[in-house]
Amino acid sequence: MKKIYILLLSFSLITLNNVSAQSMQASIGPGPIVAGAVKVEIYVKALRPTVTTVTEQISTLEFNVGVIATAYTTPPTLTIVSNVFGLTWFVEPPLSQGGFWNYHIYKSQDITGGYPLTTNSETPIMELQLSGGAPVPIATSNNVSLVSLPDGGSTGAMAFIFTGTIEAVGTALYYSRTSDQGYKTTASNAFSYRPTSINSTTGDATSTATMTLGTAPVRFTGFSAIKKNDNALLAWQVENETPITDRYEIERSLNGQNFKKVYTVSAKNNGNTSNTYDLTDLNLSSIRSSGIFYYRIKQVDKDERYVYTETRSLRLTSKQIVIGVYPNPVKSFANVSIDIEQNADATITINDAAGKLMQNIQMQLFKGLNIKKVNMEAFASGTYMLKIQTATETQTIPLVKTN
Repeated sequence: MKKIYILLLSFSLITLNNVSAQSMQASIGPGPIVAGAVKVEIYVKALRPTVTTVTEQISTLEFNVGVIATAYTTPPTLTIVSNVFGLTWFVEPPLSQGGFWNYHIYKSQDITGGYPLTTNSETPIMELQLSGGAPVPIATSNNVSLVSLPDGGSTGAMAFIFTGTIEAVGTALYYSRTSDQGYKTTASNAFSYRPTSINSTTGDATSTATMTLGTAPVRFTGFSAIKKNDNALLAWQVENETPITDRYEIERSLNGQNFKKVYTVSAKNNGNTSNTYDLTDLNLSSIRSSGIFYYRIKQVDKDERYVYTETRSLRLTSKQIVIGVYPNPVKSFANVSIDIEQNADATITINDAAGKLMQNIQMQLFKGLNIKKVNMEAFASGTYMLKIQTATETQTIPLVKTN
Protein backbone atom coordinates (compact mmCIF):
# COMPACT_ATOMS: atom_id res chain seq x y z
CA MET A 1 0.00 0.00 0.00
CA LYS A 2 1.24 3.48 -0.82
CA LYS A 3 1.83 5.64 2.25
CA ILE A 4 -1.00 8.10 2.22
CA TYR A 5 -1.60 11.38 4.07
CA ILE A 6 -5.01 12.83 3.39
CA LEU A 7 -5.94 16.45 3.93
CA LEU A 8 -9.66 16.97 4.08
CA LEU A 9 -11.24 20.36 3.88
CA SER A 10 -14.63 19.91 5.45
CA PHE A 11 -16.62 21.52 8.21
CA SER A 12 -16.78 19.71 11.61
CA LEU A 13 -14.76 19.72 14.91
CA ILE A 14 -13.69 16.54 16.70
CA THR A 15 -11.03 15.98 19.32
CA LEU A 16 -7.77 14.54 18.02
CA ASN A 17 -6.58 11.24 19.42
CA ASN A 18 -3.51 9.05 19.11
CA VAL A 19 -1.28 11.86 17.85
CA SER A 20 2.33 10.81 17.39
CA ALA A 21 4.88 12.57 19.59
CA GLN A 22 6.60 13.67 16.38
CA SER A 23 4.40 14.04 13.32
CA MET A 24 2.81 16.44 10.87
CA GLN A 25 -0.83 17.55 10.86
CA ALA A 26 -2.86 19.80 8.57
CA SER A 27 -5.87 22.09 8.71
CA ILE A 28 -7.85 24.64 6.70
CA GLY A 29 -9.16 28.14 7.16
CA PRO A 30 -10.97 30.83 5.19
CA GLY A 31 -9.01 32.99 2.79
CA PRO A 32 -9.64 36.61 1.74
CA ILE A 33 -13.22 37.40 0.79
CA VAL A 34 -13.53 38.21 -2.93
CA ALA A 35 -16.49 38.76 -5.20
CA GLY A 36 -17.56 35.79 -7.28
CA ALA A 37 -15.14 33.27 -5.74
CA VAL A 38 -14.28 31.38 -2.56
CA LYS A 39 -10.76 31.34 -1.17
CA VAL A 40 -9.33 29.00 1.47
CA GLU A 41 -5.95 28.61 3.16
CA ILE A 42 -4.24 25.27 3.85
CA TYR A 43 -1.96 24.97 6.89
CA VAL A 44 0.42 22.39 8.37
CA LYS A 45 1.71 22.06 11.92
CA ALA A 46 4.72 20.09 13.19
CA LEU A 47 4.22 18.18 16.45
CA ARG A 48 7.33 17.45 18.52
CA PRO A 49 8.09 16.64 22.18
CA THR A 50 9.89 19.98 22.68
CA VAL A 51 9.28 23.47 21.32
CA THR A 52 11.90 24.20 18.68
CA THR A 53 12.33 25.37 15.11
CA VAL A 54 13.76 22.69 12.83
CA THR A 55 14.43 22.76 9.11
CA GLU A 56 12.45 19.70 8.07
CA GLN A 57 13.29 17.74 4.93
CA ILE A 58 10.14 17.24 2.85
CA SER A 59 10.06 14.31 0.44
CA THR A 60 6.35 14.11 -0.35
CA LEU A 61 3.62 16.68 0.14
CA GLU A 62 0.18 16.19 -1.39
CA PHE A 63 -3.34 17.37 -0.59
CA ASN A 64 -6.84 16.34 -1.57
CA VAL A 65 -9.38 19.16 -1.64
CA GLY A 66 -13.04 18.30 -1.90
CA VAL A 67 -16.37 19.99 -2.41
CA ILE A 68 -19.66 18.28 -1.58
CA ALA A 69 -20.64 16.31 -4.68
CA THR A 70 -24.41 16.49 -4.11
CA ALA A 71 -24.30 20.29 -4.50
CA TYR A 72 -22.68 20.32 -7.94
CA THR A 73 -23.49 18.46 -11.15
CA THR A 74 -20.62 20.43 -12.70
CA PRO A 75 -17.80 20.91 -10.16
CA PRO A 76 -16.21 24.33 -9.52
CA THR A 77 -12.85 25.32 -10.99
CA LEU A 78 -9.93 25.18 -8.54
CA THR A 79 -6.83 27.35 -8.96
CA ILE A 80 -3.80 27.85 -6.71
CA VAL A 81 -3.39 31.55 -5.90
CA SER A 82 -0.16 31.42 -3.90
CA ASN A 83 2.06 28.94 -2.05
CA VAL A 84 4.81 29.24 0.53
CA PHE A 85 7.40 27.11 -1.25
CA GLY A 86 7.21 28.90 -4.59
CA LEU A 87 6.95 25.57 -6.43
CA THR A 88 4.79 24.56 -9.33
CA TRP A 89 1.82 22.51 -8.15
CA PHE A 90 -0.34 20.25 -10.26
CA VAL A 91 -4.09 19.86 -9.80
CA GLU A 92 -5.74 16.76 -11.23
CA PRO A 93 -9.27 17.03 -12.69
CA PRO A 94 -11.94 16.49 -10.03
CA LEU A 95 -13.00 12.92 -9.37
CA SER A 96 -16.34 12.15 -7.71
CA GLN A 97 -15.77 9.72 -4.85
CA GLY A 98 -16.67 9.40 -1.17
CA GLY A 99 -19.36 12.09 -1.44
CA PHE A 100 -16.93 14.74 -2.74
CA TRP A 101 -15.57 16.14 -5.93
CA ASN A 102 -11.89 15.47 -5.11
CA TYR A 103 -9.03 17.64 -6.39
CA HIS A 104 -5.64 15.94 -5.96
CA ILE A 105 -2.86 18.58 -5.52
CA TYR A 106 0.78 17.58 -5.67
CA LYS A 107 4.13 19.36 -6.04
CA SER A 108 6.27 19.28 -9.16
CA GLN A 109 9.63 18.70 -7.46
CA ASP A 110 11.33 18.06 -4.12
CA ILE A 111 11.75 20.95 -1.71
CA THR A 112 15.53 21.15 -1.64
CA GLY A 113 17.22 22.23 1.59
CA GLY A 114 14.14 21.60 3.69
CA TYR A 115 11.86 24.17 5.30
CA PRO A 116 11.88 25.62 8.87
CA LEU A 117 8.86 24.58 10.93
CA THR A 118 8.29 25.63 14.54
CA THR A 119 6.74 23.13 16.97
CA ASN A 120 2.94 23.54 17.33
CA SER A 121 3.00 26.68 15.17
CA GLU A 122 0.94 26.50 12.01
CA THR A 123 2.51 27.35 8.68
CA PRO A 124 0.35 28.45 5.73
CA ILE A 125 1.14 26.26 2.73
CA MET A 126 -1.09 27.58 -0.02
CA GLU A 127 -4.12 29.70 -0.89
CA LEU A 128 -6.75 28.18 -3.16
CA GLN A 129 -9.59 29.75 -5.10
CA LEU A 130 -12.74 27.99 -6.26
CA SER A 131 -15.18 29.57 -8.68
CA GLY A 132 -18.11 28.56 -10.84
CA GLY A 133 -19.89 25.25 -10.48
CA ALA A 134 -23.44 24.27 -11.39
CA PRO A 135 -26.35 24.31 -10.95
CA VAL A 136 -25.43 27.08 -8.45
CA PRO A 137 -21.97 28.75 -8.45
CA ILE A 138 -19.91 28.08 -5.34
CA ALA A 139 -20.57 30.91 -2.87
CA THR A 140 -19.35 29.87 0.56
CA SER A 141 -16.37 28.14 2.17
CA ASN A 142 -18.86 25.77 3.78
CA ASN A 143 -18.91 23.87 0.49
CA VAL A 144 -15.13 23.25 0.49
CA SER A 145 -13.32 20.42 2.31
CA LEU A 146 -9.97 18.70 2.55
CA VAL A 147 -10.74 14.99 2.25
CA SER A 148 -8.77 11.92 3.30
CA LEU A 149 -10.37 8.88 1.73
CA PRO A 150 -9.43 5.38 3.02
CA ASP A 151 -6.08 4.47 1.43
CA GLY A 152 -6.39 7.49 -0.84
CA GLY A 153 -9.47 6.22 -2.64
CA SER A 154 -9.38 4.48 -6.01
CA THR A 155 -6.26 6.37 -7.13
CA GLY A 156 -4.34 5.98 -3.85
CA ALA A 157 -3.64 9.73 -3.89
CA MET A 158 -6.80 11.38 -2.58
CA ALA A 159 -5.20 12.05 0.78
CA PHE A 160 -2.94 14.36 2.77
CA ILE A 161 0.53 12.93 2.19
CA PHE A 162 3.54 14.30 4.05
CA THR A 163 6.81 12.36 4.27
CA GLY A 164 10.32 13.40 5.19
CA THR A 165 12.18 13.86 8.47
CA ILE A 166 8.76 13.82 10.11
CA GLU A 167 5.62 12.31 8.59
CA ALA A 168 1.85 12.46 8.75
CA VAL A 169 0.07 9.78 10.79
CA GLY A 170 -2.88 8.11 9.10
CA THR A 171 -5.05 8.11 12.22
CA ALA A 172 -4.42 11.74 13.29
CA LEU A 173 -4.05 13.81 10.14
CA TYR A 174 -5.76 17.06 11.16
CA TYR A 175 -5.98 19.66 13.91
CA SER A 176 -8.74 22.06 14.92
CA ARG A 177 -8.61 25.84 14.61
CA THR A 178 -10.47 28.50 16.60
CA SER A 179 -12.53 31.35 15.18
CA ASP A 180 -11.14 32.87 11.99
CA GLN A 181 -13.28 35.43 10.11
CA GLY A 182 -16.36 33.88 11.72
CA TYR A 183 -15.32 30.30 10.86
CA LYS A 184 -14.00 27.55 13.09
CA THR A 185 -12.32 24.34 11.96
CA THR A 186 -12.90 20.96 13.55
CA ALA A 187 -10.77 17.91 12.95
CA SER A 188 -12.36 14.47 12.51
CA ASN A 189 -9.64 11.83 12.55
CA ALA A 190 -10.39 8.23 11.64
CA PHE A 191 -8.31 5.24 10.44
CA SER A 192 -7.59 6.48 6.90
CA TYR A 193 -4.44 4.45 6.28
CA ARG A 194 -1.50 2.67 7.85
CA PRO A 195 1.96 2.88 6.23
CA THR A 196 3.20 -0.36 4.67
CA SER A 197 6.36 0.01 6.76
CA ILE A 198 4.22 -0.93 9.79
CA ASN A 199 1.97 -3.62 8.28
CA SER A 200 -0.33 -4.09 5.33
CA THR A 201 -3.60 -3.25 7.13
CA THR A 202 -5.67 -0.96 4.92
CA GLY A 203 -7.61 2.09 6.09
CA ASP A 204 -11.36 1.90 6.47
CA ALA A 205 -12.62 5.47 7.17
CA THR A 206 -12.45 9.06 5.96
CA SER A 207 -10.66 11.80 7.94
CA THR A 208 -11.64 15.46 7.64
CA ALA A 209 -10.75 18.98 8.70
CA THR A 210 -14.03 20.85 8.54
CA MET A 211 -14.88 24.55 8.62
CA THR A 212 -18.25 25.73 9.90
CA LEU A 213 -19.56 29.26 9.60
CA GLY A 214 -20.44 30.72 12.97
CA THR A 215 -22.92 33.49 13.65
CA ALA A 216 -21.77 36.83 12.25
CA PRO A 217 -20.61 39.17 15.04
CA VAL A 218 -22.60 42.17 16.11
CA ARG A 219 -21.82 45.21 13.97
CA PHE A 220 -21.59 48.61 15.64
CA THR A 221 -23.27 51.23 13.46
CA GLY A 222 -22.62 54.13 15.84
CA PHE A 223 -20.83 55.00 19.08
CA SER A 224 -20.56 58.41 20.77
CA ALA A 225 -19.18 59.82 24.03
CA ILE A 226 -20.38 63.32 24.99
CA LYS A 227 -19.62 65.35 28.11
CA LYS A 228 -22.62 66.88 29.88
CA ASN A 229 -21.93 68.73 33.13
CA ASP A 230 -19.72 66.30 35.11
CA ASN A 231 -20.88 63.17 33.30
CA ALA A 232 -20.09 61.19 30.17
CA LEU A 233 -23.11 60.26 28.04
CA LEU A 234 -22.36 57.10 26.07
CA ALA A 235 -24.60 55.82 23.29
CA TRP A 236 -24.18 53.04 20.73
CA GLN A 237 -26.21 51.41 17.98
CA VAL A 238 -25.81 47.82 16.72
CA GLU A 239 -26.96 45.42 14.02
CA ASN A 240 -26.86 41.60 13.79
CA GLU A 241 -27.92 40.92 17.39
CA THR A 242 -28.94 37.27 17.87
CA PRO A 243 -29.88 35.05 20.84
CA ILE A 244 -26.16 34.34 21.40
CA THR A 245 -25.40 38.07 21.91
CA ASP A 246 -24.68 38.18 25.63
CA ARG A 247 -23.46 41.58 26.86
CA TYR A 248 -21.66 44.86 26.29
CA GLU A 249 -18.68 45.72 28.48
CA ILE A 250 -17.87 49.42 28.77
CA GLU A 251 -14.15 50.06 29.21
CA ARG A 252 -12.56 53.32 30.38
CA SER A 253 -8.98 54.58 30.15
CA LEU A 254 -7.19 57.65 31.48
CA ASN A 255 -4.30 57.44 29.03
CA GLY A 256 -5.80 55.95 25.88
CA GLN A 257 -3.79 52.73 26.23
CA ASN A 258 -4.69 50.89 29.44
CA PHE A 259 -8.43 50.14 29.57
CA LYS A 260 -10.45 48.80 32.49
CA LYS A 261 -14.00 47.40 32.46
CA VAL A 262 -16.26 49.75 34.46
CA TYR A 263 -19.81 48.74 33.44
CA THR A 264 -21.65 45.77 31.93
CA VAL A 265 -24.89 46.10 29.98
CA SER A 266 -26.86 42.98 29.10
CA ALA A 267 -27.99 42.51 25.51
CA LYS A 268 -31.68 43.29 25.08
CA ASN A 269 -32.45 39.99 23.34
CA ASN A 270 -35.84 41.42 22.38
CA GLY A 271 -36.07 39.65 19.03
CA ASN A 272 -34.80 42.66 17.10
CA THR A 273 -31.52 42.43 15.20
CA SER A 274 -30.95 46.21 15.52
CA ASN A 275 -30.92 47.96 18.90
CA THR A 276 -29.80 51.19 20.59
CA TYR A 277 -28.15 51.45 24.02
CA ASP A 278 -27.05 54.29 26.29
CA LEU A 279 -25.26 54.66 29.61
CA THR A 280 -24.10 57.57 31.78
CA ASP A 281 -20.70 57.55 33.50
CA LEU A 282 -21.32 59.83 36.51
CA ASN A 283 -19.11 62.27 38.45
CA LEU A 284 -16.01 62.26 36.24
CA SER A 285 -14.25 64.85 38.41
CA SER A 286 -14.26 62.38 41.32
CA ILE A 287 -11.95 60.19 39.22
CA ARG A 288 -9.63 62.96 38.01
CA SER A 289 -9.89 66.75 38.20
CA SER A 290 -8.68 67.39 34.65
CA GLY A 291 -7.61 65.56 31.54
CA ILE A 292 -9.22 63.26 29.02
CA PHE A 293 -11.37 60.14 29.40
CA TYR A 294 -11.25 57.39 26.77
CA TYR A 295 -14.05 54.88 26.21
CA ARG A 296 -14.56 51.76 24.11
CA ILE A 297 -17.17 48.99 24.15
CA LYS A 298 -16.56 45.26 23.96
CA GLN A 299 -19.47 43.18 22.71
CA VAL A 300 -19.26 39.58 24.01
CA ASP A 301 -21.21 36.53 22.78
CA LYS A 302 -22.28 33.63 24.98
CA ASP A 303 -19.42 31.58 23.54
CA GLU A 304 -17.03 34.41 24.63
CA ARG A 305 -16.29 35.60 21.12
CA TYR A 306 -16.09 39.39 21.08
CA VAL A 307 -15.67 42.52 18.96
CA TYR A 308 -14.63 46.08 19.92
CA THR A 309 -15.80 49.53 18.91
CA GLU A 310 -13.37 52.26 18.03
CA THR A 311 -12.15 54.42 20.94
CA ARG A 312 -13.96 57.67 21.77
CA SER A 313 -12.59 60.44 24.01
CA LEU A 314 -13.94 63.44 25.86
CA ARG A 315 -12.03 66.31 27.46
CA LEU A 316 -12.80 67.22 31.07
CA THR A 317 -11.18 70.66 30.87
CA SER A 318 -10.66 73.27 28.15
CA LYS A 319 -6.87 72.91 28.12
CA GLN A 320 -5.37 72.48 24.66
CA ILE A 321 -2.84 69.87 25.88
CA VAL A 322 -3.46 67.03 28.31
CA ILE A 323 -0.50 64.83 29.26
CA GLY A 324 0.02 61.62 31.22
CA VAL A 325 2.81 59.15 31.96
CA TYR A 326 2.57 55.39 32.47
CA PRO A 327 3.86 53.45 34.20
CA ASN A 328 4.66 55.92 36.95
CA PRO A 329 6.92 55.02 38.80
CA VAL A 330 8.96 53.85 35.82
CA LYS A 331 11.84 51.35 35.75
CA SER A 332 13.10 51.57 32.18
CA PHE A 333 10.73 53.11 29.61
CA ALA A 334 8.07 55.76 30.25
CA ASN A 335 5.13 56.09 27.87
CA VAL A 336 4.20 59.76 27.58
CA SER A 337 0.62 60.32 26.34
CA ILE A 338 -0.14 63.72 24.84
CA ASP A 339 -3.62 64.68 23.69
CA ILE A 340 -3.84 67.92 21.72
CA GLU A 341 -6.64 69.76 19.93
CA GLN A 342 -4.59 70.63 16.82
CA ASN A 343 -1.28 69.77 15.15
CA ALA A 344 1.74 71.39 16.78
CA ASP A 345 5.53 71.17 17.21
CA ALA A 346 6.51 70.33 20.78
CA THR A 347 9.53 70.02 23.04
CA ILE A 348 9.68 67.37 25.78
CA THR A 349 12.20 67.99 28.53
CA ILE A 350 13.03 65.97 31.65
CA ASN A 351 14.80 67.66 34.57
CA ASP A 352 16.00 66.18 37.84
CA ALA A 353 15.10 67.54 41.29
CA ALA A 354 17.97 70.06 41.10
CA GLY A 355 16.76 71.39 37.76
CA LYS A 356 19.46 69.72 35.65
CA LEU A 357 18.33 68.92 32.11
CA MET A 358 18.43 65.13 31.64
CA GLN A 359 16.74 64.75 28.27
CA ASN A 360 15.45 66.98 25.46
CA ILE A 361 13.15 65.62 22.72
CA GLN A 362 11.69 67.44 19.72
CA MET A 363 8.56 65.93 18.19
CA GLN A 364 5.64 66.67 15.90
CA LEU A 365 2.26 66.30 17.61
CA PHE A 366 -0.85 65.48 15.63
CA LYS A 367 -4.42 66.29 16.60
CA GLY A 368 -5.69 63.68 19.05
CA LEU A 369 -3.70 61.18 21.10
CA ASN A 370 0.08 60.91 20.68
CA ILE A 371 2.27 58.35 22.50
CA LYS A 372 6.04 58.83 22.97
CA LYS A 373 8.24 56.13 24.54
CA VAL A 374 11.08 57.66 26.59
CA ASN A 375 14.13 55.62 27.64
CA MET A 376 14.97 56.22 31.33
CA GLU A 377 17.05 53.08 31.99
CA ALA A 378 20.21 55.12 32.70
CA PHE A 379 18.46 57.52 35.09
CA ALA A 380 19.18 57.31 38.81
CA SER A 381 16.31 56.63 41.21
CA GLY A 382 14.44 59.78 42.16
CA THR A 383 11.75 62.28 41.17
CA TYR A 384 11.91 64.12 37.84
CA MET A 385 9.79 66.77 36.14
CA LEU A 386 8.58 66.12 32.60
CA LYS A 387 7.52 69.21 30.63
CA ILE A 388 5.67 69.44 27.31
CA GLN A 389 5.91 72.82 25.61
CA THR A 390 4.29 74.09 22.39
CA ALA A 391 4.11 77.61 20.97
CA THR A 392 0.94 78.32 22.96
CA GLU A 393 0.94 76.11 26.07
CA THR A 394 3.15 74.36 28.62
CA GLN A 395 2.22 71.38 30.78
CA THR A 396 4.36 69.74 33.50
CA ILE A 397 3.99 66.42 35.30
CA PRO A 398 6.17 64.70 37.93
CA LEU A 399 7.45 61.16 37.36
CA VAL A 400 9.34 58.80 39.62
CA LYS A 401 12.25 56.57 38.54
CA THR A 402 12.86 53.34 40.46
CA ASN A 403 15.37 50.51 40.04
